[in-house]
Amino acid sequence: MAFAGTFLAIADDAAPFPDLIPAKLVIFYGHDMGGSAVIELKGGKVSYKLDSLGQERARGYVEPTPEQWSAFIARLNEAKVYKWDGHYNGSLPGPLDSGFRWSFAIQLGEILFVSDGNSAFPPDGDIDPAKRKSPNASFNLMSRAVSQLIGHDFP
Repeated sequence: MAFAGTFLAIADDAAPFPDLIPAKLVIFYGHDMGGSAVIELKGGKVSYKLDSLGQERARGYVEPTPEQWSAFIARLNEAKVYKWDGHYNGSLPGPLDSGFRWSFAIQLGEILFVSDGNSAFPPDGDIDPAKRKSPNASFNLMSRAVSQLIGHDFP
């Protein structure tokens, strides 16, 4: 999916996201063993499709109010999502790859933020790649923000 806008610079002094209603939002989480979640903003509505081990858990859409969007952005800022790097790669060659992928893209005004991971997650202040193999506090806070926005557990 193509986005238009200014890519948000990732730096230690990155500013929190502005309190705006997103122009675009696309979030994906998937695992080779059969779980996935797709969230996408379309025409003011947030569609979601959640699967677990090949079985659909939930599908639908919500139309968040301005207050719900504001709470969502505040939770993303609490998680410091705006400090995430553009890509995290922890995959190993062959069968040792854990097989999960995720992506998060949001456009707020002219600001475009995109981050994704291949068998790795953003660190919580640590730099040891071995500690980035499973969701951490920052990623879990983002996940809870998405869950509250759509009314279902994400991922």
